[in-house]
Amino acid sequence: MGYFDLYRYRKPQDSEPEVDGAETEKELEPLPKLTLSEFWPPSPRVKPLLIGMGFFLLNFLMLCIWAWALYVNR
Repeated sequence: MGYFDLYRYRKPQDSEPEVDGAETEKELEPLPKLTLSEFWPPSPRVKPLLIGMGFFLLNFLMLCIWAWALYVNR
């Protein structure tokens, strides 16, 4: 899911730390929640969300116009 994942991998460190046998799996960090400051100017994480909302609104508007046209012409 990329942008919408709730967890991300830790950033790699410059030097390689010593790894125990129990620490072989990477732990995930939670992403910060979306804030209003990310919506304008849109951050890369918010752009797909805004595009999806735009498609939804356009399709909803076209559906309303089609329903109105059917109602008027019956």
